[in-house]
Order: sequence, then structure tokens, then C-alpha cells
Amino acid sequence: MFHKLLHKDLTRIVELELAKVERRLREHGLKMEITPQAKDYLLSKGTDEKFGARPLRRAIEQLVEDPLSENILRGMYKGQNRIVVNVSGEGDQRKLSFDASDTRTEEERQLAAAASETT
Repeated sequence: MFHKLLHKDLTRIVELELAKVERRLREHGLKMEITPQAKDYLLSKGTDEKFGARPLRRAIEQLVEDPLSENILRGMYKGQNRIVVNVSGEGDQRKLSFDASDTRTEEERQLAAAASETT
């Protein structure tokens, strides 16, 4: 017999799945931060009374991985090293937003630019 997962269990599953995404982003020199509101949004979209947490992986893929991949391919994060995943909009118009910034010091930027020129 299976017990219903608690909110803390579901949150931990989200964190584990997002850690996989974060590892892949690091390969592109990017760091991802996800707000608690974004985690709750993913929980609301990726859990189901009948199926529990099974749809969670697909929700993360569709709502986080796919948009991030498309943005990387479009070059939207060039010169950036940090992406904050948050929720924007109200009610039915709520969706995840991906705000990029560069948190490196000027010296780190110059070193990164020099390294990219040599490759």
C-alpha cells in the first residue's frame, strides 16, 4: 500500500529533478536559481490526485527544460551566467519567467572572454 506524498516530499522531488537541469546548465556556464513560488507552480502543474508525482518529470521538462533549451539555442543568455526562474502573471495567466543576469566581476568577465577567444 502506498501513502500519499506530503508537500515536503513533492518539493524534494522537484528539487532533485531541478538539480539535474542545473548540472546540464553548468556545462553552458550558467547557474539556475529557482524561487519557492516557481517550485510551488511546478508542483501545481506536475502533480495529480490520481497519479501523484508521476507527471512532475514531464512538467519540469515542458515548463523549465524546453524553454531554457530554446533560449540557449537562440543565444539569449550570451554574456550571462545566472538565470532566475520565477512566476509571472496573475491567475490563469501565470507562467514561469527566466530572467538572466551577469553576476561575475569585471575581472571574471575578462577572463571568460579571453578563454572563449582561445577556443
